[in-house]
Amino acid sequence: MSNPTDHIDAESLGLAVNLGATREELIASLKDAQLAIVELAKEKQSLMQENAQLRASMTKKGRKAGGELDQLGYKNHIVGFAKAFLLNEEFFVPLGAFGPKPTGQIADPFLNDNEYTSNITWKLYAFIPERFHSLLDYKIYSSFAKDFVHEHSEGRSAVIKVIRKALPTILNLKDYPGVDHALLVGASSDRSKCPALVKLLKFPNDKKPSVYPPIFFPSSTQNMLEVFTGHIVKDIHKIMFYGPGCLTSGAKPASNSNGIKLNLQVNEASVAAAAILARFVLSADKQWASTGLVSKIEYEKDYRTYCQMLIKNKDKAHVQRIMKAIRSYVLEGVDRNHVADDEDDNGTDEISDALRRFELGLGEEEPETEENPGERAPTPQPPAVPAVHEPAHNLEEDLDGAPGAEAAVEAEEPAPRGGGARRGRRGGGVAKRARAKATR
Repeated sequence: MSNPTDHIDAESLGLAVNLGATREELIASLKDAQLAIVELAKEKQSLMQENAQLRASMTKKGRKAGGELDQLGYKNHIVGFAKAFLLNEEFFVPLGAFGPKPTGQIADPFLNDNEYTSNITWKLYAFIPERFHSLLDYKIYSSFAKDFVHEHSEGRSAVIKVIRKALPTILNLKDYPGVDHALLVGASSDRSKCPALVKLLKFPNDKKPSVYPPIFFPSSTQNMLEVFTGHIVKDIHKIMFYGPGCLTSGAKPASNSNGIKLNLQVNEASVAAAAILARFVLSADKQWASTGLVSKIEYEKDYRTYCQMLIKNKDKAHVQRIMKAIRSYVLEGVDRNHVADDEDDNGTDEISDALRRFELGLGEEEPETEENPGERAPTPQPPAVPAVHEPAHNLEEDLDGAPGAEAAVEAEEPAPRGGGARRGRRGGGVAKRARAKATR
């Protein structure tokens, strides 16, 4: 391996270069350069010794079992950071998002892939406490990025496992002929040949799984005024936050659930995450991937589409009603003192048409009278949640918090619904979370 000092030139040493110099002047310059190189070599050796001494003096608490350095003790917090970021900020985090701190928030994160990744970087710096910011540049310190992405993936796998276990309760099997417990809870089960499940992910006229499938809506109609308010997606959202036990009538979230420990919020990112998870657990895919290995569902691309449509239209009344209906349902029965305030061509044609209707505030092809987006289909579904106008959630405010506790998913077996309505205590106003900048 070559010595870095072998490649140092006169200019880098601050020595003047005179192309018309005499032989004597060149010899003198060469001597000066050699002296400068010697001094640099001494400085390098001194820094290496100092670094070795610092490593040797680190306490056992600063190292993990394998002896790898734990800079600033971040490993005590990494699981909580990654799980909260997964459920409240970004469902897909590449290693490429770990780099220098951006100069400001990205104007349009949905413009292209580079802008989207840059926005993830911005969100990481806004979300992770400032004392860890020196670890967020992969080129300087790669361990934090690798650990974060690993725990982010582990957190997603844990949530998927809990949701699969709860699927028989969510669907109420008696309403789905041909669907049994084993088919739903087994990750390796072949769900591709079950007509009842296929119908949940695809409208009759679609040649492939719909980007906005039937499970996104309270009824079988693709009404964009009610998108993401189907009971399966809302139940999955609730489980994502508070575990399957919260589906039982009158139940309250356990203190070790994600929503309580991480103080999660119902926001655009969490709604998009619940929608993607609903499609995945009911699909033919047996392993998680950004694009389904069997179904070919473009999970990552569609996640961005869902976030984009909610964020860019957040000031419109129908989006505010959708978010309010979801928030009211997910937070039903939750102690408000522990919960933050809110805040191919066929595929392309389908997305464009749905987005057009969504942005115009239209349901189906023609404008309709306003309906309650939280309303469910007739029995055995639970009753509707009243729609209330509320200001749209502010994404920038979301990023001020920085939960540090390790996440835990409530994993007890949920009691069956039996098709009955769920009754939960509804509190008054939702208490605002203290959002002091995390500089601790």
